[in-house]
Amino acid sequence: MSETSAPSGSERFFERRDFVAFAIAFIVTLVGYLVTLQPSVGLEDSGEFLTAGHNLGVPHPPGYPIWTIMAYVWQYLIPFGNIAWRINLMSAAFGAIAVGLAALIISKTGHLMGERVGFLKELDERLVNVIVLASAVSASLMLAFSPVMWSQSVITEVYALNAFFLFVTLVLLYRWSFETAKRWRLYLAAFVWGVSLTNHQTLVLLTVAFPTFVWLVDRELGRDVLIPILAVIAGDVVLMMFQKDSMIHQGA
Repeated sequence: MSETSAPSGSERFFERRDFVAFAIAFIVTLVGYLVTLQPSVGLEDSGEFLTAGHNLGVPHPPGYPIWTIMAYVWQYLIPFGNIAWRINLMSAAFGAIAVGLAALIISKTGHLMGERVGFLKELDERLVNVIVLASAVSASLMLAFSPVMWSQSVITEVYALNAFFLFVTLVLLYRWSFETAKRWRLYLAAFVWGVSLTNHQTLVLLTVAFPTFVWLVDRELGRDVLIPILAVIAGDVVLMMFQKDSMIHQGA
């Protein structure tokens, strides 16, 4: 498959207006999280995670190693506040960055649509810029202050960092899709995704989505990646069907 609208060497893919959307979404989100940040130890797994992060220990299975290591380092990067507040702040920071990255992708996509969609091309460029900026910021802030995202970004938990890893992976994949010959971005996306699995297992859901996206962008490469993965998944499902102690037979 040929490369899609690849920028020239002198052009930047993400433009200044995209970074403006990122900055606004990031700052507003971070301020909102700071105002509502949990001041100390809270409920859920807060005490357990704080103890593990502070002492470089091991929380409940599967252990969340990358989160624990990052929390251990983070507590020494912030020279003020109690330990619980510092690590709560880590959730707020990574959650805000994730929201900013969402705004970055939406802004870039909006401007691409403005160049290709008929009725948008007829509008004044400054008006399109305002519409796209407002859309990118408002959409990302809806994510930021949704109950799940907000609640997990003001306490000690792994989910804000999980959102950060997800959006870094998506940004890298999105960027690679416009210059498929430069596969280092694809490989970096795969590496970040792999690291994210040591933070929380929910991103294992990208096991099919990741290679499917690659297949949609680059059919030849996607064929070589997607078919083996689907074969392994199908094989695992069949194997579980014949194992009496598998989750399928346990009704899980």
